[in-house]
Amino acid sequence: MKITKILILLLVGIISSFFFVNKVNAYVTVTSDPAINRFTIASNKQVTYVYSYIDENSVKHTLAPTEVVEYFGGTVITLADRIDNNVDYDQVRIHINDTTYTDNTYTVSDNVTIEYVYYLNIYSITYNLVSGTLNNQINSYTSMTETFDLPTPTRNNYIFDGWCNGNTNCSNPSKPYTVTQGSTGNITVRAQWHQKQNFRVTYAGDTNRYSHTPTGSYITTPEGEDFTTTIRLSSNDYSIESVTISMNNQQLESGEGYTYSGSGRDYSLTIYNVSGPININVQVNTDGGGGCLAEGTKIMLWDGSYKNIEDITYNDLLKVWNHETGTYGYEYPAWIENRGTATKYTKVTFSDGSELKIVFEHRVFSRRLNKYVNINSDELQVGDEVVSLEDGINYVTVTSKEIVYEDINYYHVITSRYFNMIANGILTTYEVENDISSNYKGFTDGIIWLNQTPEDRKQNYEEFINTFGYVDKYLFKTLKLEDFKYAAEEGFLTREELESIITEYMMNSSYRELVPTNDEGQYLWMVATSDDEDPSDTVHQMVEGSIYTVPTPINEENFLHWYNHSDNKYYQPGDEIEVDSSMYLEAIYN
Repeated sequence: MKITKILILLLVGIISSFFFVNKVNAYVTVTSDPAINRFTIASNKQVTYVYSYIDENSVKHTLAPTEVVEYFGGTVITLADRIDNNVDYDQVRIHINDTTYTDNTYTVSDNVTIEYVYYLNIYSITYNLVSGTLNNQINSYTSMTETFDLPTPTRNNYIFDGWCNGNTNCSNPSKPYTVTQGSTGNITVRAQWHQKQNFRVTYAGDTNRYSHTPTGSYITTPEGEDFTTTIRLSSNDYSIESVTISMNNQQLESGEGYTYSGSGRDYSLTIYNVSGPININVQVNTDGGGGCLAEGTKIMLWDGSYKNIEDITYNDLLKVWNHETGTYGYEYPAWIENRGTATKYTKVTFSDGSELKIVFEHRVFSRRLNKYVNINSDELQVGDEVVSLEDGINYVTVTSKEIVYEDINYYHVITSRYFNMIANGILTTYEVENDISSNYKGFTDGIIWLNQTPEDRKQNYEEFINTFGYVDKYLFKTLKLEDFKYAAEEGFLTREELESIITEYMMNSSYRELVPTNDEGQYLWMVATSDDEDPSDTVHQMVEGSIYTVPTPINEENFLHWYNHSDNKYYQPGDEIEVDSSMYLEAIYN
């Protein structure tokens, strides 16, 4: 009876063990251990597969994503099964836990990392330069090398046409010669050249109103090089209306095939990579230059009164708009142009009955576009609202815009720092070189500058003149040349355009009415405060370089500080300021 029970229990145990092992064998292995009368459970092992390759410079790169596979302990892996024969390799080395392994099979006994390292086939690149010179040669590559172009050689007095396959000339050389990723095989190329030609340069248009350098009746320039010429207008009253450049009878695009810049009478023109005969057609406008206001235009002064633009002097304190505070500001002129004459002008009328007569470019502030716009451009349209500053910010509508052909005198005044004036009640500005100094910052609804230039972007005077040469310190400050340099660095205008600004607004400019000086030739700057009854009185003139001691205000009750509209800084009584330009200090009260 006992024997029968034992046999039944053993049979049940064997059946149970068999059923349990088959249920979980995907995850564990169960074995009987008679020595200790219990079952032992063996878990799976992780094998991490890593794939790499060695490039032509002996640098290792990851070839494919890492894989993790689980195996039963004791599983035998055939290593060759995971070699990818689609890779263009010379040999494959296998590393197990960073140790080179040479057998074709591996028995899994623990967690392990197996790395396949492909040593790629390295292909050579051979050049026949045909007396040329080649820097930065690329001498080898693999199928994994990213797509690249063969470098371009040079040869004196020759033009490189491209690379030919093999070692002979060809009818269609490749320029550039591109080796795409995945290519294989050794490469041999031969440079193909042709000798440089000299191409004729001719000038057309209003040739009786300008001269050019180089001079002469027969001008040539070498193929493949850049050609630079200087255009000089015959009169201060002339301006360039248009420049058209053609090469090989194909018109070039400005900014791509050529660039030109300048101001006043002198302009520099550069044509890139000459490949054929050049024709330069310059049309000259004889109506005068600059962006100016007609004689008789009323300019608002500090007290709200008006003065004709032709009567404005360096002693007149003008009412302007402060784009940093969104309030009225007060500035002396930084630059006054002598009278010019023109044979036509643009007349713009507004809904409040006011009008402006504009010669060439001058700008008003458009509500629709939220920026200053050129009156003569399509940006200003009939029906647009512009800013009137008769009494704070108001808007008037453009009711008409027409060109009038009649003789007219014009004048040009630039105020320091904010570059604007209130002309016939309208907010106007003349921005040097394409509105850079104001419009690139943008404006709020209160016509306050956005994106103020951080102090770390501004460059001091010494660094500026080391970069661009001599420029008057007064103009550097009043024309905000530190902002112009930032604009050049940010790509808003070119270095050439910046240099033309400096040239045009130098103190010895032929356009400029000079700032008053004393008998020793020292500049006399206006320094006044809001306590002065007449800020235009010459008693407020101070010699450049002298020290101005900030006064105590007449009314000291609730006084906070003096605000200097010329540098946007605050001062306390007793502070000392070196005079290097005209300035106006306003008493600010709590």
